[in-house]
Amino acid sequence: KRALRFMLDGAPWYGRPVLAVIFSQVRRVMIEAMNINPDSARAAEERLLAALEMLDNALQDRRFLVGHQFSRADLTACALLSPWVLPSEAEAASNFPKPACALRDQHKARPFFGWVRDIYKDYRQPARAVARAAA
Repeated sequence: KRALRFMLDGAPWYGRPVLAVIFSQVRRVMIEAMNINPDSARAAEERLLAALEMLDNALQDRRFLVGHQFSRADLTACALLSPWVLPSEAEAASNFPKPACALRDQHKARPFFGWVRDIYKDYRQPARAVARAAA
């Protein structure tokens, strides 16, 4: 259901009936083409955890990844992590598969998780950034 919702977001009216007919084949081909299996999923999770560890280490004694002000590096890291970090608990539970929710729950106390939320809170809303700069 989640995959269909994602694939049909913004699709034309005929997308739902067409995809309903071909979805099982599309799913099979995508799984094969992307080499999605338990081993590749474990390897991907290991790479993600290594990257998150590097991010936590980079943020140990500073607010920004590069220099002393918000940069493209911060923007990129936050943009990549925001779909996983920013949804509320209810949104995550309804939109993510259970294993993804469990992984999210295991890591939400880590420094990167709060950092992404703080960066979005401080820099995503231009009015706050302008007010802070004027102060």
